[in-house]
Parts: sequence; structure tokens; C-alpha cells
Amino acid sequence: MYNCSLRTVQQILKNYRKQGHVNDLPRSGRPSKITDRGLRHLKKNLDSDRRQKLRELTNFVNTSQPEPVSKKMVSRVLHDKLGMGAHHP
Repeated sequence: MYNCSLRTVQQILKNYRKQGHVNDLPRSGRPSKITDRGLRHLKKNLDSDRRQKLRELTNFVNTSQPEPVSKKMVSRVLHDKLGMGAHHP
């Protein structure tokens, strides 16, 4: 019917009985250095002018951050969280 193995069904039932739901638990790992506030500032700044240099964006983000972040981190956030890549003319 659903084309899944008996083991998969058993695991789902086990998780449901243990946790009361079948949703995935949050993953562990290092938290992002860019805060939610920094991400909102970055997105708002990009909405006003998308043709900014990475250095300018990094400086702007660092004004709203408790700790400064690198250009590489801002580049990674642009790509991974905002779906924006580098523009190569």
C-alpha cells in the first residue's frame, strides 16, 4: 500500500509511542553565528539593493551582531539560507 518495509513501520510506531508524535527531533550541532536579527537585516538590506559587494554586506551584518562574522560566513548564509549565489558577469 505505502511501499515501505516492516522495519520502517515498526520504527515509526516505536517513535510514536515514545514521543507521542512521528515528527523528526531537532538536530544537534553548532548554532549559526548569524543571529535571526542579523539574517533579517541582511535580507532587508538586500531587498533594497541587490548589487552590493560582499564586504559591504558583511559590514552591515556586523552592525547588528553581538560578535562579528566573516565574509565567508555571509557568503554561505546568502547561498544556503537565502538561496542567492554569486553573480559572475
